[in-house]
Parts: sequence; structure tokens; C-alpha cells
Amino acid sequence: MEKFTLFIIEFVLLTVLAKAQEFSSSTDTLYFDTGKSVLTDENKTSVDSVLKTVNKNKIVLIAIQGFADARSTPEINLSVSKNRSEAIQIYLVSKEIPKSKILLVNWGKSLGVQSKDAEDRGNPADRKVMVKFITSSAWSGKSEDLFNQAMLNEMKSIFEMLKEYEKRDIWSRLKYQSWECFCKAFNKPINGKEYKEMIDYAKTMSKSKAFNKPINGKEYKEMISYAKTKVKSWKIKSHKEQLEEAQALENQMQKEYERIIAMETENTSPEKINTSWNKFIEDYIAGVPGSKKSLQLYEDAKKKNSYWAPIAREIVRKRKLKLEEMELIVKSLEERDGDETDIDERIMDWQKVVDAFEKDDLLRDLKNDNDIYKRAITDLEKWKKKKNKKNLADPDNATYERTPDEYSSSPFLSKIGISGTGLFPFNWFKDYAGIGYGALLRYEYGNDDYAVYLETGHLSFGAKKQSGVNYSYIVVPLSTGAKFNISSRIYSELAFSGNLQMKYNSSYYDYRFGAFAGIGYKLTDLDISARIQFIGIFETFNPAGFASLNIMYYFELL
Repeated sequence: MEKFTLFIIEFVLLTVLAKAQEFSSSTDTLYFDTGKSVLTDENKTSVDSVLKTVNKNKIVLIAIQGFADARSTPEINLSVSKNRSEAIQIYLVSKEIPKSKILLVNWGKSLGVQSKDAEDRGNPADRKVMVKFITSSAWSGKSEDLFNQAMLNEMKSIFEMLKEYEKRDIWSRLKYQSWECFCKAFNKPINGKEYKEMIDYAKTMSKSKAFNKPINGKEYKEMISYAKTKVKSWKIKSHKEQLEEAQALENQMQKEYERIIAMETENTSPEKINTSWNKFIEDYIAGVPGSKKSLQLYEDAKKKNSYWAPIAREIVRKRKLKLEEMELIVKSLEERDGDETDIDERIMDWQKVVDAFEKDDLLRDLKNDNDIYKRAITDLEKWKKKKNKKNLADPDNATYERTPDEYSSSPFLSKIGISGTGLFPFNWFKDYAGIGYGALLRYEYGNDDYAVYLETGHLSFGAKKQSGVNYSYIVVPLSTGAKFNISSRIYSELAFSGNLQMKYNSSYYDYRFGAFAGIGYKLTDLDISARIQFIGIFETFNPAGFASLNIMYYFELL
């Protein structure tokens, strides 16, 4: 009975002790702005929420891994990731977490790079710190044992992760840097014990049946040894890659330098040249390490930048003054917007603003995105149109004659025209068709110099007796043509048409090609024109012909 009781007690003790290595974890990921390592209120709230869900007394280990995105140099990235992880460590200590329970592993940019092509990209998701809270609720009597077991577990987990990372198609220097970071994090005293003490302790603990997975000092030593070997091997490969990369960067630097030099001889604006030299200096700070040629290019670029910078600043100053001048003109025009007594002066002022943006080197590059220029274009055409209407309505008192340049720069407008027309057959056609009438519908696009149009309608000729029966012709034309202004009011036109020709009271119909020419007179929204038109010009030397008199009213489309 006594032996059975002792067996039960031993079994219970071993069971309780075995649970000492049963761990649970919660991971919190905190993100940072570019180059920043200060904890935000959002970061602190996130950490606090995790601490509320775990018992501080049951925390065995907190593993903090700091990262940075792929921009900047490896040294800067390592420093940034270290500052971020240490900022969280300080915050945790302020929350009464013992510093001895915190493991810091700083990766810089190495683990965030997925491929060679992605190395220089700044991925916001890589500007982070991962905080892993490892707890154990099974045993509180041997916290040091739990800490070392948790430390070894975390070390093995990261070790396997790095072995997978090696398989990526990335630069060798990133691989050796990752193993180097691993060694810095783990090849040091753990919880105050030197390496030899830890191994002795591990050997002692490995004899206890209470641990299903005892701390293995040999395993720890092998991982550190493997990591150091990897650092050396990848560092050798990295050196070769860096030489190749440096040569490629030097070639790239040379090409960019020559491109900007070419800009200086191609009448490029000083501002663009200065901006290009600024970017060159930022992209190739101090040249390529170890390359005298690249260093010389960098120094030359600094001299070029010093030459162009004051020129660019002077242009900016003059442009600012010019823009202020244009703003004053626009403001003056806005103040008298309701007054139409000085249309000529308004046109000249708006034209001055337009010319400044289209002809002045200081403002030419701004016109596409400048609201003043867009406003000037719109209002200039508005006032020109008002003046044209006024002149057409009262030609004897017209005061403003446009120059040829103004005619050529008049706006293109879309119009819809509706016309009533009288029809007068001649030559042999008058024997078969009488005087008629019709209606036409036209779409027209053009300016004050010329226009093109598409026209259709219905033409009905008077009846004529044929073989004792009265017949009348109906024609449905589809025409395309052009108008050419002879003067501000008189224009000529020429068009070609396809005509569906039918006889009323008969099943006869035919489709014939035609053409017409005409001359017209323009009023404000009204055209009066006369035409001579022929149908069947390709079928006979004597096609059917008729004259027409048209009155067309236009509606301007927006």
C-alpha cells in the first residue's frame, strides 16, 4: 500500500512538472511611419489590450522582433529596427514587465525582402515590430527553467525560419545579415548564465523525466555554429555580388549624368535641370563606395546644382510676379463683369492673359493645369462671341475688327440647323417634276473660318403628268459637305450626297449619287443660301438638276 501511494505521488509530481514546458503565446504586430521609432497611442493601446488578456505573473518570455522596410542602407535599417524594438521594451518595463524576460531580435530590412527586384521598394507592411507574449500557467515554481525552455523554443523557431529564408532569390548580403542578426540575438548569456553554465544546466535537466523535450545544450551549440558558418559563406558570396552591383550602379550613374548634361544643351527649362541635378544627388549620395569615378560624378553634380539652383530660384521669383500680374488683371475683369460697354477692352485684357500662358516661357509649362488660363480661354471666347453677335446685328456700328490670327483662333462649335427650302427644277428634269418644297436637318461643326456638316431631309417636287398620269418625285438626300467663309458674312459650300429618289403613286425608286454647290449669307443664328444641285452625276452626262433656296436656323450645342 505504501509503495502504491508513493507511485501515485511520483506520478502526480511528474505530471505537474511535465506541464512546465506547455506554453501558449499571443502575438501583437505594431506598425510605424517611415524612419520613425516612437510609439503611437495606437501602438500603446494595442500592447495594453494584450497585457489585459494575459496574466503578467505567467509571462515566461516576450520575444520582440524589429523590422524596417527595404529603403535606405542596411546600417540605417538595422538602427531603425533596433530603436523600434527597444521603444517597446521600455514601454513594457514601464508596465512592470521584468527586462530579463524580454528578448530583442533586430532584422533591419533583411527578412522583408521577397526578391531582388523588390529590394528597393518601401513596403509599409515591413515597418513593424512583432511582439510575442509567451506564457505558461502549469508551473510557477521554476520560472528560470521555463524561461530557458521558452528561449530555446523561440531560438529553434527562428532558426528554421532562416533556413527557409535562404531559399529565396535575394541578395547574398541579406542572407548573411539575417544569420548575423540571429547570432547577435542568441549567442550571448541567457538570463545571466554564460554558455558553459547553460550547457551544464541543460545536461542536468535532461536527466529529469519531468521534461519530455529537455533543454539540449548540444542542439543550442549546433544552431549557433551553423549560423556562424552561414554568415561566413554568404558574406563571401555577398562581396562578389556587391562588386557586380557597384559596377552596375556606376554605369547607371554615368548614364543619368550624361542624360542631364544633354538636357542642358536642349533648351530645357532651368527648373527641370535643377530638379534633375537635385534628384541625382539624392539618389547617388557620395557616389558608389570604392569608386573614384562615381565620386567624381557626384562632386561634378553638386557643382552643376550650385550653378543652376540660383537661376531656377530667379525664374520662380519672376514667375510668381507674373502670376500675380495675371491675377490682378482677372480680378479687375471680374469687378466689372456685368458691364458690357467696354467689350473691346475686355477682349484685349483676356487675350493678354491667354498670350502670357501660351507665349511667355515663364508660364507656358503651367497652362494645362492653371485655373487662371482656363478661365481666360473661356471668357475670351465668351466676349468674342458677344462682340461678333453685336457686329452682325448692327454692322454699321461695328467697332471691333478681328485680325487674321483671331479668326484662326476662333473656337470650334457644334450646331444643329433646321431649314425650310424651295425647289426649282431645270433642264430636262423640269419636264418630269414641278416646283416643290422640303425640309432639311443639319449637324455642323466648325469655327468662323470653315465648317463641315452632315445633312438629311425630305424634298418633294410638284406633280407632272406622264402617260396621262400625274406623278411627283420625292427625294431623300444624305449629304456631307463643307462651308468656307469668304468674308465675315458670306460663305460658299460644296457637298456630295446620296439620294433616294422615288415617284409618288408608283413603285419606282432609285438611289443615285449627287453633288451641289452654293453660296450663302450669315446673320446671327440664321443662314440664307442658294444652291445648284445635280442628281445622277455618274450615270449620265446630263443629270437631273434643280436649284434651291434655303433658310436655316441654328441651335448651338453646349
